[in-house]
Amino acid sequence: MTTHRILVATLSSLLQEIRKGRRVDEQLLRAQDKRFRQLIVKYPDRVAQISLEFSEPPDSEPLREVEVELSPTGIRRVLGPIDKLVERRLAAIQGIVSDVIQKFPKNIRNVVSVLGEWMRENTIVRIIGAGRALLAASLPANRLAHGGATVSILGDRSPLPNSKWGGGIIAVSASGKTRAVLEIMALAREVNKERRLLNQNEITVIGISKSTAKKFRSLCSPGYFLGIRPDRFVKGVELRALGDIEEYAISELLDALIVAAGLEIGANFRTGHEDLVGGATGPWHQHRKS
Repeated sequence: MTTHRILVATLSSLLQEIRKGRRVDEQLLRAQDKRFRQLIVKYPDRVAQISLEFSEPPDSEPLREVEVELSPTGIRRVLGPIDKLVERRLAAIQGIVSDVIQKFPKNIRNVVSVLGEWMRENTIVRIIGAGRALLAASLPANRLAHGGATVSILGDRSPLPNSKWGGGIIAVSASGKTRAVLEIMALAREVNKERRLLNQNEITVIGISKSTAKKFRSLCSPGYFLGIRPDRFVKGVELRALGDIEEYAISELLDALIVAAGLEIGANFRTGHEDLVGGATGPWHQHRKS
């Protein structure tokens, strides 16, 4: 077994060769790494685009050096102590969440206020997202339902409530560019135009996405957009893959705001918990004295 320091772009390229069935030996490793280092020298202004050559880059910094071990069984990246890696990952998530709260204080206040209103009045709330971002929002959505809101999640077996019932939307997208999410938000904007003409309350659209997502932001209700700035905090985080830091930050932020809203209105999340199923989480039946 031999140890080498290579570029992340090299590692990504070698992993693709392995998927094709090619054996990685020291000669191939050195040749690939040499090729990328030559590109850096030859095209210094374009090296940031190297990551675009790979469908699944293992790191957001393709030209950073990492340590790998090469053995007869293949290539393996050498990571540091897992506890330190996890600490750095959690620090990034905390940084993103804290940054949103500090950057959007008025919007945070608006969101907490309307979340409390939704829980108090059993308002229909639609959770909109796709992939992991939708999963990230589903956990706090569960708590929002415990607080009293009537929650529907995109993709569930039951359809989303018709827009004629009004209510709210919580839209999430780590990138702010998810087509399905933008389409629904755009439709909601058109519905709100009609509701204004009919003197009906508009559907409030809360949105959480990347701060630079201008179209996403424009489709949120004024004062209800929360923008994350992950690039300020993820540098140097090795334990990350495909926007996971951003998605966990979205989940933590939304859940914290729902809890805050519940505390303000005195919501009892315990009595709002599902009670018709047994198991380790209950039942917590409000009609039972014990």
